[in-house]
Amino acid sequence: MFSLLTKSSQQSEILESGFKLYKSSYKQGFLLALIASFFFLVPLYWPYITLTSNIHISEHSATHLLMLSLSWLLSLIFSLGLLFKLHCSCNGIQNSTLQSIKQSLYRLVTTLLVATLYLIIVFSGTMLLIVPGFILSITLMFSFMMVVNENKGVLQSLLTSHQLVWGNWWHTFVIMSVPLLLNIIIMLLAFVLLVSIFSKTLFQITGWYYYVFALHLILQSLLLPLTFSIALVLFNDLRIKQRQNQSPFTVR
Repeated sequence: MFSLLTKSSQQSEILESGFKLYKSSYKQGFLLALIASFFFLVPLYWPYITLTSNIHISEHSATHLLMLSLSWLLSLIFSLGLLFKLHCSCNGIQNSTLQSIKQSLYRLVTTLLVATLYLIIVFSGTMLLIVPGFILSITLMFSFMMVVNENKGVLQSLLTSHQLVWGNWWHTFVIMSVPLLLNIIIMLLAFVLLVSIFSKTLFQITGWYYYVFALHLILQSLLLPLTFSIALVLFNDLRIKQRQNQSPFTVR
């Protein structure tokens, strides 16, 4: 039975706890991760499909843009459902996959508004100087989690996330870099392995992109819950640090 850390922890302890959460709950969230990954990857591989099929849709047509938007929107819905599912799992809350999807739909509009403001703020910070934009992208990242898991509003989630991470943004960046780097390394190794298995004829095989897509889908479905698990454990640790800093009995 997984339980969240109850005291401020080192980076290695947070990562270890994140892996434990992933190990204990990835089966529960795998279906959501699979569907979210499928809808996220389809637009990326769509150009290859249209090149060798009888489907003729211009990349700049309204139909094509609508399809891409719908696909990524569905990916967002199931990703939010996965995030809520893991949140319930690490807090000992009984929750079904259907309930997780309902929660993501309920908070979808608010999430889109937060995403819009997030992009505007980060872009504005980047226009001034690269570093402020980079830091803001980190300090505001937990606003999405607060919207879905805690039902916070748009401005409240952004401000609370900034207050939570500010002062610990480097700590946050280092920890979240681990699953992202792991994702990149595993994807590259898998691609190299696939090419080596097929020798140098992979791209000469008709429908080669289906093999790459299937491999990409499986790996993405396995790695997405890991990223969310580490983020949830880190979020809990930042909350603990914030309470300790606000406590009048904290020794400074």
